[in-house]
Amino acid sequence: MTQQNEASGADKLRLWGCILLCAGIIAFAALIVLMVMGGDNDPLRQRAKLRLEEYVDKGEALPLGKYVSVDARWVLGPFAVEASMEDSGDDVSDKDASYYYYLRLKDGSVMALKSKHKDELKALDRMSEWLMQTPLYPLNGETLHLQGKLKEFPNARLTQLFDESFEDAFGVKPQDKARYVLMDTNAGYEPMILWMVLSGGALGAGIGLLIQWRRKKKAALS
Repeated sequence: MTQQNEASGADKLRLWGCILLCAGIIAFAALIVLMVMGGDNDPLRQRAKLRLEEYVDKGEALPLGKYVSVDARWVLGPFAVEASMEDSGDDVSDKDASYYYYLRLKDGSVMALKSKHKDELKALDRMSEWLMQTPLYPLNGETLHLQGKLKEFPNARLTQLFDESFEDAFGVKPQDKARYVLMDTNAGYEPMILWMVLSGGALGAGIGLLIQWRRKKKAALS
């Protein structure tokens, strides 16, 4: 009976090990496919339930700390660049560099926008170039739907860079129209990270169970 119980236990280890290993491989493969097909707009990314425009239309304070969306139309910049270490220079080769832009809202106020996603950056540069060549703020330009977390400015250096070109860009002093609020579009990937943790955990658990099964099999044969 003891040998039968041990054999049954070993078979269960093998079965669960194979199940978890396969589940982990499938989940990890699905994650890679979704990341490749989705590009910057990853299907696993958090979806914003709050719209920034609703707060602006009502004249309410912007919801700091919340994950929101906005249809950006009037963008200028970048006015600063952040690489692995804080850097505001023009020549940054770090592929993970984040770029800061001005984002003008419907009420005429201006906040900051942070992004490192290549597709977003291409669109933001294109929109900035269009706005610089266009008088006033027409409604016929390109619109980019953005999602991100609202934050306070992280340091005095970013505030200084934000203020330096503000009057040249918008024709008013920062204290008249500036909102020292940052929308970070690099946020919102928590679901993808959770998926990675779960798939990695399943892989690790499956491999661990199969190692235990292998050891028990060797012990039974010896």
